[in-house]
Amino acid sequence: MHRDDSEAVKDGEPMLETGGKLYFADGAFLSAFQISTGQALWRVPNVGIRKIEIDGDGNVYVATANLSVDTLSYAITEHTDPATASVMKIDAATGKVLWNAQKYQDVWASGKDVYAFREIINPNDAMERVFDSRNVPEARTKIYKLSRGSGEPIWEWYQPRRPRHVIASHKDVALIFPTELQVIHSMAW
Repeated sequence: MHRDDSEAVKDGEPMLETGGKLYFADGAFLSAFQISTGQALWRVPNVGIRKIEIDGDGNVYVATANLSVDTLSYAITEHTDPATASVMKIDAATGKVLWNAQKYQDVWASGKDVYAFREIINPNDAMERVFDSRNVPEARTKIYKLSRGSGEPIWEWYQPRRPRHVIASHKDVALIFPTELQVIHSMAW
């Protein structure tokens, strides 16, 4: 997704430049810098930030794997604490984490709307694919509209397949599939 006010580095650390600030996740911290002076405004410790989004009011949202700090120093093994994907809302002025909604793997913010993505894994699907793959959905995905105040879901939308691309534009969420485009229109505030 391309936005005029921001730019992300592909295959690198997530960053976003908007409103005279640079937000940068370096693997261990999310940092905010004043672009004109280079001054560090705040830092939030978090390992595994994959994406940074800003809504129309300047609130910061991140999609993170919430990895253990051990992953920075040691090889990941079966004894490493598992990741708990989540979406966090962070106050852009102070760096304070306002809420942390666990289970979501991606986030999109547009205008006053925030959407999240979750893929549900059913362990029985692997076994079912061996015997009759026609009856097993490609994926179990859900798109959620989140409350900006609490991070709680306002609504959810289920799809038995994985979209190739998702684009959020205010009240509309476009889901692009190999042979189809679906648009969800949110009527909820």
